[in-house]
Parts: sequence; C-alpha cells; structure tokens
Amino acid sequence: MIHNGANLIGQRFTKLLVTGLAYTDERGNRVWECVCDCGGHILATTVKLRHRYKSCGCLVGRHGPITHGKTGTRVWNIWAGMLGRCYVKTSGSYRDYGARGITVCERWKTFENFYVDMGDPPDKHSIDRINNDGNYEPGNCRWATSKEQRANQRPRRTR
Repeated sequence: MIHNGANLIGQRFTKLLVTGLAYTDERGNRVWECVCDCGGHILATTVKLRHRYKSCGCLVGRHGPITHGKTGTRVWNIWAGMLGRCYVKTSGSYRDYGARGITVCERWKTFENFYVDMGDPPDKHSIDRINNDGNYEPGNCRWATSKEQRANQRPRRTR
C-alpha cells in the first residue's frame, strides 16, 4: 500500500512499465520495480522515472540500442501481454488476471528469462496457465492451441 504520494504501479515512462514498489529509502523516496520494453529490469526512484530514465539503459548503448532482438516479435508480444493483464489496471483483461491476484513470477518479469524457459510458441499456440488460479511461472505454463485453452477455461459466472 502506498501511504505517501502517487502509486505508480501500472504507469509507463517511455519504455519502462512500473510493476511494483521495491522499497522506500531512508529519506522517504519510493524506489519502484520496472520492466523495460526490451525485457530489462531496473529499480528507479519516482524522480528519476518522471525526469530522467527512459529505459533500463538499452537506449544508450555505445553503438545504438542494446536489445535481445525479439522486441515486437510474436513471443515478445505474448510476454508483454501477460505482464499487462497482471499489472496494468487499464488493460481490458486486468479484471480476469491482476484483479484476481494472478501475477508473473519474478524470473519472468525479464523477457530473456521467460524466453529461455518457454522458447518460441509453435504456430497457432499461445500461453496457457495449466492451473487457472495459479500464476504465470515455470511449471504452470505451456504453449496451447485455442481448443486446448477453451477446454482449460475456468467456468464463466452468469450475470
């Protein structure tokens, strides 16, 4: 819970998405956990997010941007969508994921780790949580077809 000042969770600052509050330092400055569009993960104060940082550092490489080469690919978009469903309150899917307490494990908040564990999805497959009440994490996720996912859906509530 944020007691003093703005809650930045879910807000975007150029390439950085704030995913959580890491801690408050001895001077009362909040330090936020952020994931970069390139998959990098950094900690940053509110002031640095608002006035200085635009990325995890990938924008300031010696010979141009430093990336894993997967930004914008299908697997990267699946990964970014997974984070959005869990942490961005304005996402259309947030109520079915983040609002229910579904999270992404710390390891997978970095794209490279997610990619090492899951690899590229086969054609016509997307990410599926085996236990629909479980989190996005190794051991609970697989690549599944839409038919497999429909068979694994949680029951819909009628209104």
